[in-house]
Amino acid sequence: MAEQWTAEEMREIKETIALLDRRLSVVESQAAAEPLDDELVESLGAAEFSPGFVTDEGVARATPCTCFEMGSDKHLCFSKGVIGALDEGQQALFCPERKVKPLSEGQRRRIEGFKRATRTCQERTEDLPKEERGPAFRTCVETELTSDGIKV
Repeated sequence: MAEQWTAEEMREIKETIALLDRRLSVVESQAAAEPLDDELVESLGAAEFSPGFVTDEGVARATPCTCFEMGSDKHLCFSKGVIGALDEGQQALFCPERKVKPLSEGQRRRIEGFKRATRTCQERTEDLPKEERGPAFRTCVETELTSDGIKV
């Protein structure tokens, strides 16, 4: 028999997908400008952006990736069939062809804001009980980004 999701579990899944959509929007808007500096690239660890959640492996393998220059020959890559950014292993599997674009200043500002917000909110929520931490973290990040004038 198929497992049934509770209303709370469905709400959490929807919130997670919404957060991934917001992360994706950080780099999907129209790109034009300079690549990021190395310090910012190093701060964008796998925990913040990847691995992506594969929804259709066939589509992911059959379509080219869209990648954004992150400096020092590093790229933030996305593929149809995957929600979120690809980690290095996923890039090797799903990105034989890449469409590489530079980030715009607005995209860079959003990424820097997201980095600040996640760092701040991790500190604020790390002592909360596990079941409260995720929702509190998401609310905190949204509040921080909004207060910095970053659209969520």
